[in-house]
Amino acid sequence: MFDIFEFETDFAQTLHCIPMQVRLKLDTCSIKLKLEQWNTLSDGQKRQLLTLDCNSPEQINYYREFLIDLVRNVTGEKLKDIFIGSNPPWQQTQQLPAEFAKRLEQETMEVSIEQWARLTILQRFALTKLSQSQNFLPALKEFGLT
Repeated sequence: MFDIFEFETDFAQTLHCIPMQVRLKLDTCSIKLKLEQWNTLSDGQKRQLLTLDCNSPEQINYYREFLIDLVRNVTGEKLKDIFIGSNPPWQQTQQLPAEFAKRLEQETMEVSIEQWARLTILQRFALTKLSQSQNFLPALKEFGLT
């Protein structure tokens, strides 16, 4: 089972763009996947990347190796590593990420630490990544923050 947010249904249902759920898994396993590489994958391969678990250290390692092999076999390209760090902003529940707080200020909106902490990791990830996007406000609404 996988989740696609309402704000991303216009482009994620066709899997033409990388859904937030996969983007979180990519960051979790420290891999940069380009949109062009994503779009060379079959729908079945994309759905597999959506449904594979990527939570425990073993799952993260499996997801990473599976993705590296998949992209190499399909495109012949090597994926690049990215550095996220051990405590990314979407995992923090004691403070709002700086980029998220800045965007809230620009929109003259407020979200409390308690509201932030009640969101799922995937929702916090999406809001962190969408802080510079036109989908920021639709995501806030979808997550019940407006």
